[in-house]
Amino acid sequence: MKMTLNPSRFMRSAPSRLQIIMLTAMVALTATAPSAHAAIVEVGDLNIISDPDNPSDGLRFLDMSYSMGLPSAAALANAQAVYPNARMATPKEFDDLFAAAGITYIGTDTASDGFTVGPPVYLSVGSSYDGSALAYALGIYGNATYIWTDPDNSDLPTTTRDYLVLGASFDYASLSQANIQPPFVGAGFLIVSQPPPPAPLADGLIAHWRMDEVGTTYVHDSVGRSHGTRVGGSGNHPGISGRATSFEGASYGVTATNQLGDFGAGDFTISVSVKMTSPLIGQSAYPPILMIGS
Repeated sequence: MKMTLNPSRFMRSAPSRLQIIMLTAMVALTATAPSAHAAIVEVGDLNIISDPDNPSDGLRFLDMSYSMGLPSAAALANAQAVYPNARMATPKEFDDLFAAAGITYIGTDTASDGFTVGPPVYLSVGSSYDGSALAYALGIYGNATYIWTDPDNSDLPTTTRDYLVLGASFDYASLSQANIQPPFVGAGFLIVSQPPPPAPLADGLIAHWRMDEVGTTYVHDSVGRSHGTRVGGSGNHPGISGRATSFEGASYGVTATNQLGDFGAGDFTISVSVKMTSPLIGQSAYPPILMIGS
């Protein structure tokens, strides 16, 4: 049996208990930990901060492929051709990205100090570093990721730092000086894009999975509290509105990162759009669309 889901939503009108929801062919929604390094979720060429306590929660950091080896104007135009609201990251957003990546500092300097006057300095070393996860997520050149901060064509400590280094084959992050300016092979800019405004949501909606992600197992909750991980299946299939996810098998599904809540004995609504291409093997009829149990 093959089926396509798009979208899934849950609405609560009164408290009730909802422990496990199965969306046809054992597509189970349960509560587990997310699959991502620290609080950054990779979705195609985007690295999205997923942490409600982070000031940049939801901000999308583009891969370095958009800016590597380009001057700032060309890099930004390259990014805006795909993400029209793309812009250069602010110094504070450098710090927010480090926090989301779980990179801690060994001194008083932080990532945003790449825009201030001072000598080269190590920011994070060894166990304080993130094991190069952020470097590989953004994209590396050789053995590191090189990100311009405030290049001024001077390597004097009385001028601003010029670039940030995220080690890939070595465990440290640092700020450096250089008597060069962009463009330079292997170095690029940190570019961000705000997420598109969410579609209007119905009153009382507690979770909504569109399942339209491509190239990732991450499943976004439009409400923002129960992002999930797809187990099996694949995205980028035609849906009733945009893309959808296709599942082929009884063990595939989506796991949510948070409990959906205690609904008690009151009424609630579960809605899912499903297209089945054939009945289950050995059966002449389609199985139930929804099954709820403990």
